[in-house]
Amino acid sequence: MFDQIVNARMLCSSLKVGVEVERQEEDDGLYTKENVCKALRIVMDDENEVGSFRHKLQDLLK
Repeated sequence: MFDQIVNARMLCSSLKVGVEVERQEEDDGLYTKENVCKALRIVMDDENEVGSFRHKLQDLLK
């Protein structure tokens, strides 16, 4: 399990191809639907770095 955490952090911070969903610290580290929606909006928005990278990859894969 430890390697999944390291891989996720690397994808988000170093490679900029992922978004980390924020956890609620007061709720035992659970994810909320609001935080999941926020992360999805970041990925789907072409105006930011992650979204524009996703859009470029889609064009390359066509």
